[in-house]
Amino acid sequence: NPGKSISLIEQKNMGLAEARNTGIRAARGQWIMPLDSDDRFAPDYLKRVAETSQAEPDINVIYCNLQMFGAKQDLLVPPSAPTLELFRQGNVYAYASAYKKALWEKAGHYLPVIPFGCEDYNFWIYCLQAGMRARHLNEVLFYYRRPEGSSMVDDVNAHYPEVMACVHTCHPQIFEPMQLLQDHEVLAGMHLHTFERIEKTIQQF
Repeated sequence: NPGKSISLIEQKNMGLAEARNTGIRAARGQWIMPLDSDDRFAPDYLKRVAETSQAEPDINVIYCNLQMFGAKQDLLVPPSAPTLELFRQGNVYAYASAYKKALWEKAGHYLPVIPFGCEDYNFWIYCLQAGMRARHLNEVLFYYRRPEGSSMVDDVNAHYPEVMACVHTCHPQIFEPMQLLQDHEVLAGMHLHTFERIEKTIQQF
């Protein structure tokens, strides 16, 4: 891509969260928009984000509707005004939402030790606590691939209670004490595979 300001950063595999952190650290722009290799943006997604950010300079997150393709064809329309209660129930935003780099810095980056996935859900909770001011673009601007037999999705589904317990216990000020007690019971009896995955990542970082 001659003449284009594109940088290729190579590092050993340290997981999705740290791959994003590395790219964001190197980014020189004010806004960040992650995109994994098998998904895609609508042709005007970047333009719509730029227009919205210029019209509303106080916002620091811009998110849109999500259309799945591949093994699933679901359309996901997130709420126009996400609340703390909604975040307690589960993830609200697609990972490919736009956000200011300053918010990523204030939120404390993506946490690399959440096993099997859901780094984005954990990150959005940090952003909520760091002063998220979001705008919903009520149109399909992001397309998320759901392939048959996705190993990442299978891992999350197989260990879902443990993954959620890890996320919840990172935010004791957000989740209710009874929920956290249940989460600690789940983690106390976690599968050996989960334990080894967490131990390896902690050592790595």
